[in-house]
Amino acid sequence: ISVWKLWYFNPARDYDLAGNRDYIKHLPVCDSYIFWSDATRDAVVESGLPFARTVVLGNPRYDEFVKRKEPSGGALTTIVLAPSIFIDEALDFCEVAARLKEQFSHKAVIVKVHPRYREMYQDARLLNRIALLAQQGVQVCTDEAHNYYRDDNLFICRSTTVGIEAAYFGVKVITYISPFYDVYVPDWLEPGTYAFSFDELVDKINEFKKIPLLRWERYYYPPGRATARVKEFLLARQH
Repeated sequence: ISVWKLWYFNPARDYDLAGNRDYIKHLPVCDSYIFWSDATRDAVVESGLPFARTVVLGNPRYDEFVKRKEPSGGALTTIVLAPSIFIDEALDFCEVAARLKEQFSHKAVIVKVHPRYREMYQDARLLNRIALLAQQGVQVCTDEAHNYYRDDNLFICRSTTVGIEAAYFGVKVITYISPFYDVYVPDWLEPGTYAFSFDELVDKINEFKKIPLLRWERYYYPPGRATARVKEFLLARQH
């Protein structure tokens, strides 16, 4: 029996504090591994996976994306923080959101929680912290992230693919490497698109128009046929 792994992961997660890749320890034993982009495949191949057992086919998740528009170069209106499923990261982003609202009271500040927020909300610490956000003028949203993919918005992310999706639509993205839970910036991030501290984050927001666009092409194929490519790949290998 042949086994394939459809491997769509974010290469920000599996670094140790020295910045050493160790992706291969997370791999199940399979005949072939399907990646969504050259960047994700290269990261795992560098950690020891044989190149011959890999193929890049794109991500079916993105097949329904509408055609992107070039950014208009407008002014910033909304700051969107999009934490991943990790509880500590979500808690930290709640604190950052409250502080950003104090700094940028004239801007809308939104915490866009992870789609699995119902599981996250089982954590009393996060429930209590989110309840406080409304009192601090921060909006908490549970709808789809693509509702906020406008180029007058700024996305602040860490270990989530939402940032790459936003970049595809011409939205500027900052990866916030909080000292609370990380000390390393993965080398695939674009210079100028990450911040190590809250003060650095504020400085970048103040210079919104100077933030470079993340080169989304490095992270996944243009959307449209990934589902078909995966199907064709699997059918061609049936015995």
